[in-house]
Amino acid sequence: MTQHETELNTGKPAVRQGMILAAGLGMRMRPITDQTPKPLVRVCGKALIDHGLDALARAGAEKAVVNVHHLADQLESHLAERKAPLVAISDERNCLMDSGGGVKKALSLLEDAPAFLLNADSFWLEGVSPNLPAMAQQWDETKMDFLLLLSGMQQAVGYYGSGDFDMDAQGRLSRRKERKIAAFAYCGAAIFHPRIFKDTPDEPFSLNLLFDRAALTMRNLAIAALVVVAISPHEVLGPSFQMSFAATAALIGSYSAWTNRRSTRPDARAPPRGIVSEVLRKPILFFFAIATTSIIAGTATGLYGAWHFQRAAPLGLLANLLAMPLVSLGVMPMALCGMLLMP
Repeated sequence: MTQHETELNTGKPAVRQGMILAAGLGMRMRPITDQTPKPLVRVCGKALIDHGLDALARAGAEKAVVNVHHLADQLESHLAERKAPLVAISDERNCLMDSGGGVKKALSLLEDAPAFLLNADSFWLEGVSPNLPAMAQQWDETKMDFLLLLSGMQQAVGYYGSGDFDMDAQGRLSRRKERKIAAFAYCGAAIFHPRIFKDTPDEPFSLNLLFDRAALTMRNLAIAALVVVAISPHEVLGPSFQMSFAATAALIGSYSAWTNRRSTRPDARAPPRGIVSEVLRKPILFFFAIATTSIIAGTATGLYGAWHFQRAAPLGLLANLLAMPLVSLGVMPMALCGMLLMP
């Protein structure tokens, strides 16, 4: 029985806790936020954070964690007057943890169960079905780590970006490609499971680290290995299994370390590029990616190759650099065309 089915049978909300990200500096709303923290700015006669807390209460959340940093005393005094949901404070006065780091720091105040996640400065007009309860009804923790509330670009009032996500027919999201316009913008509301923060940095980092995380993770690799063991346990001792899974695990781990490091660096705008550098950039990145992948995978599989075949492949990197453009640009497109043209 899924969590959604359990909710329907018991009448209890599937998500009973939440967090509101309220520790920002409010830079874009200065000078208003010089004296008032952004979550206490009033819209339609109500503080921004009360719009979020009231939405959580209506969705059945019994507890909400709020992180504080800028003018934290004012925010704490205001929250002390709240009756529902019960509010706990995650104090970031000493170090602002960014969106992802803020949630990770607050996990000790949350149960190991799904939780709503709201930006303090995002709110919306409800339709016939309120958004947060509708999201909770769709939540299935056996299939999801994050469930995001999105808006079509034409309905996103006050948003002037290029969009955040595209969506396929099954509702799976993909991040907007560089220099493209996406169909949907993130509304600042989500449901997440705390397990998604495993193996994330302890220092400040953005939620984009998790939104950008590749679908292929160590967990999926472990599931694939278990399937192989269940179907053909003898393959575990063979070179094919050992070398394939060693290379894949090394590549996943290396990519995860790279994205973690990238997410913790301060944002910086790249200087404008000239026409020549822009033309050369993609080919250089292509060959650099091939070389890096070959080095990582070759290092991971080298010991297994030496054990099984009593030999090494000193020219493997050079062979991959020469072969991959031919495979990517010639062999694979021709193979696809051949499959499509088969009678």
